This record gives sequence, structure tokens and C-alpha cells, in this order.
Amino acid sequence: NLIATVDSAGNRTDGGFVKPGYTNTLTQIYANAVEPATPAAEYYTTKWTGFGGTANLNVASNDKSGRTYVFSPSVRHKFPGLLIDYGLSYSNSATYYDVAHDNDKYKARPTGSVFLEIPNLGFVIDRSQDIFIPTVRQTQGPDWQKFSNYSRLRLDQNDQRGYDKVYAAKFDLKKNVEAKIPFYLKTGFTAQRQTRRLWQNPHRYFHTGPDGILNTADDTTGIDAFNAFPKDYTWDEKEYYLNRGGVPTWVDPYKVAASRRDNPGRWKEDVAFTSTRLTSDQQIQEEIKAAYLMANVHLTRQFSLLTGVRSEDTDVSGEGPLNFLSPEERARRAAWVGPVTDVEIVRRNNAQFGRRTTSSGHYRFYLPGAHGKYQWNANLLSRLSWSTGIGRPSFGSIIPNTTVNDVNQTLTITNPSLRPQYARNWDFTTEYYFNPQGMISFGAFHKKISDYIQSDSSQIVSSEPNNGFDGQYAGYRISTSINSGFAQIRGLEFNYQQQLAFLPGWAKGLSLYANATKLWTKGNNSAFVTGPGSSAGGTLAGFLDFTGNLGLGFRGYGFDLRLQAVYRGEYLISNSTTPALVTWQLPKTTWTWKSRYAFTKTVSGFVDLENFSEELLDNRYAAYRDRPNSWRTFHPKVVFGVTGRL
Repeated sequence: NLIATVDSAGNRTDGGFVKPGYTNTLTQIYANAVEPATPAAEYYTTKWTGFGGTANLNVASNDKSGRTYVFSPSVRHKFPGLLIDYGLSYSNSATYYDVAHDNDKYKARPTGSVFLEIPNLGFVIDRSQDIFIPTVRQTQGPDWQKFSNYSRLRLDQNDQRGYDKVYAAKFDLKKNVEAKIPFYLKTGFTAQRQTRRLWQNPHRYFHTGPDGILNTADDTTGIDAFNAFPKDYTWDEKEYYLNRGGVPTWVDPYKVAASRRDNPGRWKEDVAFTSTRLTSDQQIQEEIKAAYLMANVHLTRQFSLLTGVRSEDTDVSGEGPLNFLSPEERARRAAWVGPVTDVEIVRRNNAQFGRRTTSSGHYRFYLPGAHGKYQWNANLLSRLSWSTGIGRPSFGSIIPNTTVNDVNQTLTITNPSLRPQYARNWDFTTEYYFNPQGMISFGAFHKKISDYIQSDSSQIVSSEPNNGFDGQYAGYRISTSINSGFAQIRGLEFNYQQQLAFLPGWAKGLSLYANATKLWTKGNNSAFVTGPGSSAGGTLAGFLDFTGNLGLGFRGYGFDLRLQAVYRGEYLISNSTTPALVTWQLPKTTWTWKSRYAFTKTVSGFVDLENFSEELLDNRYAAYRDRPNSWRTFHPKVVFGVTGRL
């Protein structure tokens, strides 16, 4: 029961921690009269539960860099009525997330993600002045504006690497055939191999103080040194914190990381977390071989038909960690006496996750299509097409891997057996072209997707010895991806663009453009499983209901200027059988300015201002608009530079 039992004076005596009489705009949370205690053996995993509110500070920082090499030679031969193209390509890219900067490729300050807590607090959440950004006032417990009151100082550092190599070859041949009914034939093939390697090096440390022992009185000794000392308030702090309960006393991740590096005796590593690096070393290879044959024929002066078929043959193989406990390991663990030491934790993780497992898959698809075009007159034409296509599962969802979350009792399992989504599409457009430059078009489309890829959390690990996990994780919920039923997407499209060359003088350099798309979705896959009263029924998560763009441009006198507005309507983020967990994103309009000036024929400069209207990056709610779920700011971004070409 979340509701507290209170006496005549309004003091909590038993039950939950929410004060009775709460409203949509005012909620009070009580503290407990007893401070929680954490057994040393459970310091890493136990959260403060059953003791009222908790204040959490979390500041994260990392350095991202990368590099890409691309080599792509190609050859074209032209003969009378014949065109031949072929080429090779090679790309090698790497992405680096550097945090610890320990013997790294370049010298920089170490950083990381820092966490602190104050348990057993009472506070009031007041939305009477602003339903989205509440005022939060503390009513009980240690002052959360005082940095030295925080405890359980934790530092997470996770260096990550991702490497991709792509080899590809292609060949295309087009033959024009002069006949009573002229047509052309085109054929070709492509071959591609992509390999990806991912690994992480996670570390987690807890601050112990001078004695080097966790969960003792000096755990918080010296943490004042990690406070991000007062400075001028940022715009965000003034707008969203200063008069809404106070600006948090932030922690400096660079100071914390430097302390861990320079004073290792004051920190205790969570070796169980660190040894999870075994589960992050993953590799995958995908080979795609495709060939096509197509023909375009002008059946009349006004009507042409393009039709053909494409064959795709795909082989996928992956390697990842194997989660396995042998009978000998089970017996060894059962015979262990006394506390489990750090050395034993590392040994156990190596025994359980040190082996590797591989998986492979193969699938072949034949993808026919037909596209007709009717030229009503010199300015007006219509297109009708039927096509098929596939959407391959992401690498991350098929590389063998199992992630265990003991706190939430969940298993996140990839699915190497995922099949691609298969789509059958109808598209119709009518286009009108202006003289001398511009067009307006209207379109409609219908797509039906089978073997739809969707997340699934319906399975629970059984308590049987042969439950697939060697008898472990009984009662844990399994989260994975599956091919589930079908999805149907229908939509209307509008597009307009025109150079206003009919205007006098400099104004003829002006141009306008606008487009809009409206979607309707339905299906019978797990994305549509909603609870009674849910507003998400009949809507597919992740698809924007309505989008639109509007822009004004100018080109002339060396300038290329554009003002653009991008509108994204309200849409479903995630679905759930629990109506209160159905999550939506509110509509937003983002404004962008792009400008370029050509100094010479080969040298130009540019200045771009993105999101100068300071539209929120995320503005999400769960079930009702007055229940914000995620609220993230995104400040204007300025990009400028000089470009040149030989």
C-alpha cells in the first residue's frame, strides 16, 4: 500500500509514504522515522527501499571520437545502346567512447558517470504553477542542498569500442533495344561483406574513505572536494531549478575520476560488475549477395512500365558469450563456506561467462516489383507502383548475448533466429511541374509488413532445473525480440517546391517548399497489445502520426540561404498492457537557419543555426499529459566553417 497512515496531527505512523489527500497537482512524500542500514555484503546491489523518498545525484560525461577510411574506385563504359558500370569499395571505421583514459590513444582527463544518494527524505511535489515542471520542496530529512549529506558515492567508467569493415563489389549493365515498342533491359549484381566487433571495459568503484573498507563511518570523508563549486547559474538552472526548490549541488565527474586514479586506496572496485566485460565482447559477419533483372518499356507515348525482380541471399554468423554453469561449477559453489571473496567472484564469472557461443543464419528472398508511369501532358504525370522489400534485424538484436539485471530481475536476450520483416507496398502519386522550375504532388501509400520485429516480455523463467538457464534466474522476466504478426501502414503525402522566378529583381532568387505526411497504422503484433482504456489501441509505436516541413530559401549574389521549420506531431513511443505505462511524445516544431556564401568558385563559408527556437528534445508523458515521463532540453547549436574543392 503506497498510502501512509497518519495521526490527527498529520504525522505518518504506518503504511506507505504518500500522504493521504493527494491531488493531481500536489503530492507529499513522507520520510521514515528510522534510518536504513545496508549490510556490507549487499552494498553493491541494495537500494534504499521502504524508507520514504530518496534524493539522487547523477552526472555523466564521456569523450567520443572516431575515424573512417573509404576507398571506392568505379569504372564506366559507354557504347552505342550499351552502358556498363562496375566498381569496388572498402570502408574501415571505428568509434571510441573513452572514459578512464588509462593508457589510451590520446592524453585526456579521466571522467565517468557519478552517483550519490540521500535516503529517507520527505518532500512535496507541487504542480499548481506548472504541470510539466513542478516545484519540489523538501520537508523532512538531511538537507539535500548540502553536498556533504550525500553518501554511496559511486563512479562508473566504461570504455567502449566499435569496429566495422565493409567490402563490396557491384556490376550493372544496361542495354537499350530499338524496336517498334522501344525498351531497355538492365541487370547486375552486388556482393557485400560486413564485419563488426564490439567490446566494452566496464569498471565500477565505491568511495570507502581513508580506511579502504565499505559501509563504515568514514565512507563520506572528503567527498566535499568533489562538489562542483558554485558558479554563475546556467540558463537551465535559472529557468527550471532556482525558483522551483533550488539548484542542485552538482558533483564534478572529473574530480571524482581523478581521485580514483590518484588515490586507489580510498576506492573499492565492484569486481562482479567489472568482470561483466566477458559479456560485451561480440562479433558478427553478414554477407549479402544480390542479383536483379529489370525492363522498362514504353507501351504508348504516354504510358511506360518498369518491372523486374531482385534476389537477395544473406548469410549471418555471430559470436558472443555463453552463459553456462557446469555440474562441477555448481558443486564447487555449493561447497563454498564463508563470504564470497573478490577473487572468487572473478573466478565464478570466468567459469560462467568465459566460454563463447556462435550462431548462424541464412535466408533468401525474391523481391518482385512493377512501376507504371502515365504522362497526361508535358506538366502532369501519375505513378502507380507495387513493390516488395525486406527490413533486416539490427546487428545488436542477433549477436548472441544475455544481459542479467538482478535488481529488476530481468534477462535481456538477443535472438539470433530473427527473420527480416517482409513488406508488400502500393504507392500512388500525381505530380504537376511548374515552368520554369518547381512541382506539386499528392500521394497515397499502403504497406503491409509480415514477420514484424517487436520486443516481447511475456516469458518468465521457470523454476525447473532444465529451465534453459541451468536452473538459475527462476521468476526473472525475459525480454527479447521476436517476429510477431503483421503491421499495416497507410498514409497520404503532399509535396510542394517552387523557384519564384516570376518575381522581379532580386526576389526571383526566392524559393518555397513544403511537405506533409499523415499515417494510419494497425496490426496484430505485440505492439498493439494494450490494456482496457488504453489510448494506444490501433497505433504502432515509433511511427509519427503527422509530420511536415516548411521552408523559405534565397539563392543569388553568392548567397544560399534557407529558413526551415520541421513539425513532428504527437506519437506513440512505447506500448504496454498497463495503460499507465503507455508513453507518448508531445508535438514539437523545430526551426533551423542555414546560410552559405561563395567567396570564389571553389571556396565557400557556411553558418548554420539549429533549433534556434530551443524546442525540447524530449517532451514525453505516460497515459496522461499531466504525467511527464521524459523532459530534455536541447539548446541552439551553431555550426560554421569553410569548404573548398580542387
